[in-house]
Amino acid sequence: SKRTGTATKSTRQKEAALINSSLMKLMRCLHTLRDNQSSSSAAMVPFRESKLTHLFMNHLTGASASRTGMIVNVNPSATDYDETQHVLSYATIAKSIVISEDDQERKRRGDHLAHTHDSNG
Repeated sequence: SKRTGTATKSTRQKEAALINSSLMKLMRCLHTLRDNQSSSSAAMVPFRESKLTHLFMNHLTGASASRTGMIVNVNPSATDYDETQHVLSYATIAKSIVISEDDQERKRRGDHLAHTHDSNG
């Protein structure tokens, strides 16, 4: 988010700080989803850390996950270089996450829980 230009903590600055915090938590979720794809052990995705990530939880892991897309908007201005780099970093991570409809069907059936329990339940 943009700087508001005032020296004191205004309402806009507090709101911007909260938005940035939620976006960092979203990045943590995206990193975890990507890492879970390439490892045999699945780490817990921290969706409940913010309202934003909790809102996106079903879109990233639920029935609609294989149809979820991301639109990225960047500004070519040199003054927004850092912001553009962060946006492109998010896009790179999000692009590397692939959730197939077969994976979603297995999750709906409960096949993903089979490795968490032994034969005694």
